[in-house]
Amino acid sequence: MIGASLVPPPAPVATAGDLLREMDRFGIDRALVYHYHRLQSSMNRLTLDDVKTSSRLMPCWALPIAPMTLDEKLENHVEEMIQAGGKAARLVPDSGPTAGPIRCGPSFSAVCSNV
Repeated sequence: MIGASLVPPPAPVATAGDLLREMDRFGIDRALVYHYHRLQSSMNRLTLDDVKTSSRLMPCWALPIAPMTLDEKLENHVEEMIQAGGKAARLVPDSGPTAGPIRCGPSFSAVCSNV
């Protein structure tokens, strides 16, 4: 994870450059990364900005757990991820804790069939 989180980790990695230096120190060739931000849409934009700095960094796309608007669909977010070159995703709430178990149902097949 790149960026500041709500609860600071023991050794935060603030920038892609910091992460690459840590990868060098531990002999890690490539890494799947995401940039933390409280908004899912900003998280993806910042992640794409970070991975552009090095071919060693691969983006992990943030997909919303629940739609925020009536016409919002997981499939649209998956299509956006694919067009941006994303190959991996993580399900995230847009804000706050989740209310019980996550049920992806048939919409999640869009992720599996396109990645």
